[in-house]
Amino acid sequence: MAKIVTDGLIFAYDLANRRTYEGDGGGTSSTDIVGDLTGTITNGAEYLNQNGGVLLFDGTNDYIDFGNDVLSPALPFTLSCWASFAVVDGNDGIFASSWDASTAAGFWCKKSTDNTLNMSYGDNASFASSNRRTKNGTTTLSADVWYHLTFVWRGATDMSIYINGVDDGGSYDGSGGTLDYGSSKPARMATFKNNYTNCKIAQVLIYENGLSADEVVQNYNSARGRFLT
Repeated sequence: MAKIVTDGLIFAYDLANRRTYEGDGGGTSSTDIVGDLTGTITNGAEYLNQNGGVLLFDGTNDYIDFGNDVLSPALPFTLSCWASFAVVDGNDGIFASSWDASTAAGFWCKKSTDNTLNMSYGDNASFASSNRRTKNGTTTLSADVWYHLTFVWRGATDMSIYINGVDDGGSYDGSGGTLDYGSSKPARMATFKNNYTNCKIAQVLIYENGLSADEVVQNYNSARGRFLT
């Protein structure tokens, strides 16, 4: 089995690694393996000993907070993850670099109400289409299915969404300005604005470069035996 791509890796979160999560399921912190960012597991997201280790977020108030102003890569950059959504009905955030309930800052990726994926970055102004750049995917996701998802940000109309190593195509919207992370904004997992995600997340990798299509497939192949039977 292939190993994950390590060139440009700045954040590596994997519940199969004891450095990410230690304990018997009652822990309240979780660690990024590369940058040693400690995430606070908030409101009781549950560790499950399945698929090598995952966290279950209940969709009510669970999330992980990694602290303010900790991730701010310049374009291009990449996020890849393994996730399974329990309910397919809302704006289910996967990761936000600069979480804020009312400001479009930094980058974020999520599943939308139509159960397709989208990825965005903001210019640190109010949440409006005039202050963000977004790519919307095409594939309708199913509930309780593990997916390997990769998001590559290169520019305002140059982004890619991959599902299980396959480019999902899609379309662009928004007319925001330059990527701006703002300040005093936390990196958070499993939330978007004031919405919380009912999902399982097992791995999140962030790169300070844009992965190639071949590298996306390499990451998918590195762990597909853990999730796909």
